[in-house]
Amino acid sequence: MPNELKIRGPSFQIARRDVLVLVESGRLTRAALEARLDPDDLELLEETPRPNAWYPLATYDRLLALLVEFEGQGDPTYLVRRAHKGSEELMRGGVMRQLESADTVVRTQEGGSWFEQAGHVLATIPAALFDRGSWRLSADEPKRSFTLEGTGLVGLTPNVAQIIQGGIEYVASELIHAPVEVTLRLRGDRVTFVGRHS
Repeated sequence: MPNELKIRGPSFQIARRDVLVLVESGRLTRAALEARLDPDDLELLEETPRPNAWYPLATYDRLLALLVEFEGQGDPTYLVRRAHKGSEELMRGGVMRQLESADTVVRTQEGGSWFEQAGHVLATIPAALFDRGSWRLSADEPKRSFTLEGTGLVGLTPNVAQIIQGGIEYVASELIHAPVEVTLRLRGDRVTFVGRHS
């Protein structure tokens, strides 16, 4: 569908790679793969992904569903943990340079909270993943929490929302240098993430 929500190449590339590893290892048979994916999905799986290309979110969601089933054994926390690892990988690969810059700002500047200095980075990460949508970020420092709300995201699925949840959790924890727990609420074309730190 020409108007469907799309996701940027690096996220798609990681999911594609890991599905292919499952196939190569024999944990996911070709027959099972073909039964769960659409013909267009299979075509995209065979192509070499391009980092700056946009990929159908529905295809990405089906790849995530395969990973949950065959790698995560259906564990509901699998995608959040997976996103932690993926975010770390993207950061090491230089895709998330804004996080490194923000982290430097937080470490070197005095005065103001981490949110005032670099909180904006939390909104840039999901905004860079999708070909549309708006993001609004706010903080409640006395409660040690922040809220990130995305709108205009028709087609966003629970699987993909969990990936964003894990990515935000990882990035916020890196910025704050303390564990951050993020919860999510998905309703229609709107998703809300609430992060709390100690």
